[in-house]
Amino acid sequence: MRKLVTIALILLTASLGVPVSVLAQAQPGTISGEALDAGGRALVGQRVDLVWAGEVVQTTTTGSRGEWTFSNVTPGDYIARLLVNGQVAGIKVSMTSGQGVANALIVAPSAAAPSAAFFKSLGVLGSTLFLVGVAAAVVTTVVVVTGS
Repeated sequence: MRKLVTIALILLTASLGVPVSVLAQAQPGTISGEALDAGGRALVGQRVDLVWAGEVVQTTTTGSRGEWTFSNVTPGDYIARLLVNGQVAGIKVSMTSGQGVANALIVAPSAAAPSAAFFKSLGVLGSTLFLVGVAAAVVTTVVVVTGS
């Protein structure tokens, strides 16, 4: 009887020393967000890639409000990216086991003037810095016309 108790205690002690990561499986989750241009307008019907370690693991298309979703995503660090007007835009997303990531925002460059919604998303300081940058670009642009 004493041997049986000793063996049971050894097995119990050994099982308690097993790392939790071995006992628990990584739980997949969902990554979702929106794709907008720099003017704050939704990018509709655009392909969005989910990239892990340099490889595209999932692809989806943006909806009528620029929304996109990737389901059944295993934990890890990803990049959600899209290609608009020949330019790549994206965002880094870190997924943890059993957790979802919502409201990831991809902002693509745009030649159009930004909307009020875009400025609101930047906050007061961001909006001010953006406007100062645009004003500086306009002020420093000099056109010289020569001729007779």
